Amino acid sequence: MSGDEKLALLNLVSDIIYKLDINFICLSVYGKGLAKFNKDPEYCIGKKVTDIFGNKNEAKHLEACGQALSGESVSYKWDELIENNRTYFHTSLTPIIDESGKVTGIVGIVRDISGIMLNQLNNKEKEELYQKSLEHSHKLLDYIINHNKSGVAVHDKEMNYIYVSQKYIEQYRLKETDIIGKNHYDVFPDLPQRWKDVHKRVLNGEVISKDRDPFLRGDGSTDWTRWECRPWYEIDGSIGGLIVYTEVINSQLEIENKLIEKVNEINIQKNRIETTLNSIGDAVISIDNNGYIIYVNDAGVKLLGSERYNLIGKLYFDVVNIYDEYTNERITDSVETVFKTHSRFELNKRAYLISMDQKKYYIENNASPIINTRGEFIGAISVIRDITERRQKQLEVEFYSTHDSLTGLYNRRYMTEELTHMDNGDYYPIGLLIMDINGLKIINDAYGFDKGDEIIKTVGEMLNHICDNRWIKGRVGGDEFAVLIGNTTYAELEELKDNIKRNMSNKTLHNNKITLSIGASLRVDNMQNITSFISEAENNMYKNKLIDGRSVRNNAIKAILKTLTEKYSYEYIHSKRVSEFCRKMGQVLNLSEDEINELETAGMYHDIGKISIPDAILDKPGRLTEEEFTIMKTHCEVGYQILKAADAYSNLAEYALSHHERWDGLGYPHGLKGEDIPLSARIICIADAFEAMTTDRVYRKKITVKEAAQEIKRCSGKQFDPILSEIFVTKVINEEW
Repeated sequence: MSGDEKLALLNLVSDIIYKLDINFICLSVYGKGLAKFNKDPEYCIGKKVTDIFGNKNEAKHLEACGQALSGESVSYKWDELIENNRTYFHTSLTPIIDESGKVTGIVGIVRDISGIMLNQLNNKEKEELYQKSLEHSHKLLDYIINHNKSGVAVHDKEMNYIYVSQKYIEQYRLKETDIIGKNHYDVFPDLPQRWKDVHKRVLNGEVISKDRDPFLRGDGSTDWTRWECRPWYEIDGSIGGLIVYTEVINSQLEIENKLIEKVNEINIQKNRIETTLNSIGDAVISIDNNGYIIYVNDAGVKLLGSERYNLIGKLYFDVVNIYDEYTNERITDSVETVFKTHSRFELNKRAYLISMDQKKYYIENNASPIINTRGEFIGAISVIRDITERRQKQLEVEFYSTHDSLTGLYNRRYMTEELTHMDNGDYYPIGLLIMDINGLKIINDAYGFDKGDEIIKTVGEMLNHICDNRWIKGRVGGDEFAVLIGNTTYAELEELKDNIKRNMSNKTLHNNKITLSIGASLRVDNMQNITSFISEAENNMYKNKLIDGRSVRNNAIKAILKTLTEKYSYEYIHSKRVSEFCRKMGQVLNLSEDEINELETAGMYHDIGKISIPDAILDKPGRLTEEEFTIMKTHCEVGYQILKAADAYSNLAEYALSHHERWDGLGYPHGLKGEDIPLSARIICIADAFEAMTTDRVYRKKITVKEAAQEIKRCSGKQFDPILSEIFVTKVINEEW
């Protein structure tokens, strides 16, 4: 019989059959008898029992239901006035007990007994009517029990069967179905002792139950059961026997096992996903539809600067703080947009994130909605990529595209673009200063470009220090700087010039005073073109350089020689003595006083190029290696470059360059021969060699004047000019030839 057929059968019954929960609320109702109360089943569902049958017998109904909830079967009679007719009813209540022994509801049967005129019937007729009513109630109760999912068996105190349901017979596969009155232990002769122990305990008043209990069949198979065993009581309150409720739950356990397998599979998949998420470098954050963080991967924990337990459950918008890179204002990130639109969104601004531990990260951010199978928005996923390293490189590229790498000032291209941008009425008058470092080439030649770079950086630092944000400062050439300002006056330009010179007045490097030549120009309107505006500033700078530059370069030469001779005292002695020998040679040769002075000065400055030679070579106590000697020979060309840069010493440059050339053409740096070598250089060559031989050096002891004279004579015509050699030996040092 199908479920629908059973329900149809119940609805044909003249009685009322209903089911109540523990609060006496109707869960289901069947039978034609309900029509007497002018109510249909739909009305009754969800109503209290007293709402269905009237309030007159409320106390009686509630008392009986309370007894049923305690586990007892209850019956009582009551009457109700229906359509002005007194109608009599009989109600039977039976408790519904679940597998744990707990009462979960009540089954009730209401029968109209008004038509039975008990007062008109004799005792026999009354007894027959009562028996029929009782028989019907038993059948109805049997119907309810047999359609329960549990098998039911009722035993007396000796464990004889009093009642057994069809479900019980089916569950235990009993071949002999007529077992009423038989003993349970005879029906199950191999019953384990543990069951006998359960029966004893229940007959002493306990209620015992168990879930997922294995029951071994005779064929070796096992059924899993859920059962409860409880005592039943006689009218006098004594235990009359026990009731066993049994349910085979194989299919349920199979479903549960499949669910467990599915859950395990889901957990494995979840672990794989989480492992994958933790292996990627991007921060992944999951947010519920209220904005609370429910998941953060390892990269997210690191980026947000806190522990995972301190992030889960926090509002995303309290934890993730993103700012516009250019305005530094907090911005609406992708998650906020997704919450509004329920669509994927990617942040298209340059942005950075400040973490909870106050670190700054440049980021890219996108977010996507989480939509469930019903199409409902239930949250969002935010992906934040840390691009700090990449962005810093971009910023560095951007910086050096507009800035000078040595000073950090703007470069020439940017200064030109900025001047073009300012060339309108909003910025007039426009002021321009152009500056040039005096004597930088001499410093580079003497000390190397590292020292020259120190001077350039010193000037850059000075401009940054004294110029406020109105002034646009740039390095526009190797030793040239420019300062640009809008809405200014000539007086302000002059004030800045004086301020610059004041700040540079105490700046020195190796006895060299750092000075700048500065030119200014003011553009009051667009009548003057930009080229002439720049040229005016440059021309003013060059005029300043003509006035100051000569003395600066001359002083630089003196400062270089001073630095060299202060560092190496023997170099001062050597240069001084060579200078003296050169003066005596000029006098012997009857040169003019100007020529003698020039020759004397040339002797003093002939080794100035040694300022560029490393200390380790100049101080070396032993013979120089071939590589070291090659470096040492460069002092001639360096000396030439230094002296050539200064007007007062430019004539001496050739002598410094060629004082190591040889009469036979085997000298350096250019292998000049004979009289192709300048006269002063030939004289310096002899004086230099003689002084070196007659003075102690770290790598050898000096020789006598006579021995030195003999060496010059020996090398005459080879290393030295033969005529000048003889004159030097016989007339200057007064030795025999």
